[in-house]
Amino acid sequence: MEGRLSVGLFFGVMLSIPLWLSMIGWMRLVESAFGYLSRLYLL
Repeated sequence: MEGRLSVGLFFGVMLSIPLWLSMIGWMRLVESAFGYLSRLYLL
C-alpha cells in the first residue's frame, strides 16, 4: 500500500514538473509581450 502511494506520488510529481515549467514559460512569454507592446505604445 505504501509502495503504491509513493509510486503514485512520484508519477504525480514527474507529471506536474513539465506543467509548472510550461506555466512559467507562458507567464514569461506574456510578460515580455506586454513589455514589448507597452514600449511600442509609449513610442
